[in-house]
Amino acid sequence: MKYLHIKNLDKYHPGYKDRNLQWCKAYFKMVNADPDFEMLHEIDKWRFIALVMLELQTKKPVPLDQGYLQRKGFNFKNRAMSLTLQMLHNFIEVGEEPLRNRNVEEEAVTEEKKESNTESKKPVTDEVWIATLKKDPTYAHVNIDQEIGKAKRWLELRPGRQFTRRFFINWINKIDKPIGTPRREAMRRCIICSKDWKESEYAAHYKACEEKFYHENPRGPASGSVQSLVAGVAQNLAADKGGKKP
Repeated sequence: MKYLHIKNLDKYHPGYKDRNLQWCKAYFKMVNADPDFEMLHEIDKWRFIALVMLELQTKKPVPLDQGYLQRKGFNFKNRAMSLTLQMLHNFIEVGEEPLRNRNVEEEAVTEEKKESNTESKKPVTDEVWIATLKKDPTYAHVNIDQEIGKAKRWLELRPGRQFTRRFFINWINKIDKPIGTPRREAMRRCIICSKDWKESEYAAHYKACEEKFYHENPRGPASGSVQSLVAGVAQNLAADKGGKKP
């Protein structure tokens, strides 16, 4: 058995899915603006509307069975159904059930996808938009809050200009990233071992170096003063350079 499916059936669907259908959409342009529909025989026009209603209500393609269609009010005495199908070829598809199993439920799924896409495109608030800018690694070198303040101050002096998202993106895109190598940490030379150490590591090293010196020189200055310690180290270094033992 062959079945009939209405092309673009979803555009005739009223859109609600929580109750049984009571009506379908019909458009004035079908009568006044669509040349293909205007040229149809009067019987074919109303048969098309009836076929749309049948497929919407049954949620599946309409079987092209003469007995079934007669029970639905089709009268084949005035015009054969084959002529109607021939004239409606731009609006319908005819085929076997396995090839034409698209129904209203599938059309509804398509409609739900469209709705979900619409929801995903809801406008983003300014607060959320600014938060995304702060998280964007592209603008990691920009102080967003500070630049917003600068931009608004700049606009106050220019009546007619508005603070828009496009304006602000253009504003921060003009801020160049810092150029050059990172600043090196200051170095400090240990007065005991004469080695250079980073300023952040110097205090811990000096303490360890001092303890090591007293451990290796138990007869060193008892006072532990830095001046005496430095003097002793200087003498040792001078003796080493001259090839003499202290």
